[in-house]
Amino acid sequence: MTRLQSAFSKPNPAFVAFITAGDGDTAANLDSLVAGGADVIELGMPFTDPMADGPAIQSANLRSLGAGPSAIGSVKGMPSSITSAPPATSESRLAAVSPSPAVM
Repeated sequence: MTRLQSAFSKPNPAFVAFITAGDGDTAANLDSLVAGGADVIELGMPFTDPMADGPAIQSANLRSLGAGPSAIGSVKGMPSSITSAPPATSESRLAAVSPSPAVM
């Protein structure tokens, strides 16, 4: 059974948390979510067209992108350190693709 499967096979609801990579101190935020008991952490990759998301995620994307590529790039190795440390926490990465008019 995978960590994700075990998170949803518990008798109580799973605590699924979402943060945007590069928005603030991502490592500290991930550590706090793990310490707070998150069963699953969704790590969103910021993108330039977040209009499909609500205002909180839109703002997080814009803050992350405004911090520059080093803020996002520094997150690259974090998920493996998070999933190797707390055995009960599952991590997933989210990314969105904005299709160009030529593709549609």
